[in-house]
Amino acid sequence: MDESARLHSPDGLRRLTIPTAIGLMWATGIRPSEACNLLDSDVDLDLGLIHVRETKFYKHRCLPIHDTVIAKLRDYQNKRDALRNNYTNSHFFIMTSGKPLVLRNFEYSLQLTRNSLLPEHGHWNRRPPRLYDI
Repeated sequence: MDESARLHSPDGLRRLTIPTAIGLMWATGIRPSEACNLLDSDVDLDLGLIHVRETKFYKHRCLPIHDTVIAKLRDYQNKRDALRNNYTNSHFFIMTSGKPLVLRNFEYSLQLTRNSLLPEHGHWNRRPPRLYDI
C-alpha cells in the first residue's frame, strides 16, 4: 500500500486511487474488474453499501462495508474531488487526467509496486502475485 502511494502521478490521482482500490479489494473481496467499473452512484457511503453491477455471469450484488472502509472511501472521495478539477467522469476510481481506472492500468500499477513484496533475497520461487490473488 505504501509503495503504491509513491507511484508517479502527475496530478496526484494515480497515487491516491491505486492504494484505495487495492484496499477495497482486500476489505470486500471485490474483483479487480468490478472495482474498475464502479460508478459514483454505486458507492453509497451513507448507507455503507456498494452496488456491484453486472458481475460474473451478469449478476448484481450489494456489499456491506465496514465503518473503517467507509472512512477510507470518504477520504478518497474528498481528495479525489479536490484533484479532479473539471473532469467530468462518473467512475468512482479515476486516474491521471480524470480517466477511469481500467484493468490494464490497475495491473500495471501492481506490477510496478510488486517488487516491494519480494522477499529480501529478491526473487520469487513461484509466479509473482496478481490483482486476482488479493
